[in-house]
Formats: sequence, C-alpha cells, structure tokens
Amino acid sequence: LHELPNALVIPSQAIQNGQHGSYVYVVQTNHTAVVRNVTVGPSYGDNVVIEKGVQAGELIVTDGQLRLRPGIRVSVRGSEGAGDDAGAKRIAKKREEEPAS
Repeated sequence: LHELPNALVIPSQAIQNGQHGSYVYVVQTNHTAVVRNVTVGPSYGDNVVIEKGVQAGELIVTDGQLRLRPGIRVSVRGSEGAGDDAGAKRIAKKREEEPAS
C-alpha cells in the first residue's frame, strides 16, 4: 500500500469516456452542466483519483450523464452527501491508500 497525499478522489461512475479521452460533467453555479476533460489516476474500489481537470469543492454529476449535453440545466436530487443516489457529489480532497503495483 502507498498513500497519495492530498489526492482528489471522485466516484468512478462520474467518469465518462469520449473521443478526446475521459471527462466529467461539472455543475456550474447557474445549475448548468459543462464538460470538463480530466486526467484519471489510479482507482481503488468505486473511487478514482483525478490528477487534472477538476478542483476540490466543485459539484460533479454522478448519475444521468447519458441525458446530459453541455449547457443543459440540471437539478440535483437529494442533498449533497445524501448517500448513494444523490445524482451529484461535491468533490473533496482526501487521502487515499492504494495497493502497490
């Protein structure tokens, strides 16, 4: 095992793959979705480390991405941190232990 200090970790279900690589939908303050390309790092369980592309505190879409297009207005089901089916998660930095390769 090794630690990744200050790693930015998001649920792997938020990651989408397209012609230009991996991306996530970020919910802007006006409640519209925007595509953000990301550089994905190691994964552990249902989470993945994001090396580049989003910042701690941003709201990312974790459910319903197939119905989204950039600029579409979104509504978040439940409240932030409401458990498994909130539809979006606020990104927080945390330390993640990874199995050594």
